[in-house]
Amino acid sequence: MSTDWYDNVPKNKLVVVQGRDKIDRGTRIADMEQFDDMFPMTKSYYLGKKELRDPEKAYTRYMKIGLK
Repeated sequence: MSTDWYDNVPKNKLVVVQGRDKIDRGTRIADMEQFDDMFPMTKSYYLGKKELRDPEKAYTRYMKIGLK
């Protein structure tokens, strides 16, 4: 998924974004640093990742919560 939509979010709005690595289409996230840079915020309340597993494969889920 493109991050173009993020440009339309007003400043100082609370935003929650998620992403994952190992996807078939869209933007592949290589690591936490890339994910953090994709969504710049004036204040971050949470930035983390979790290792998960589908029946088919393992993957990493990234999440960021903060004010744009």
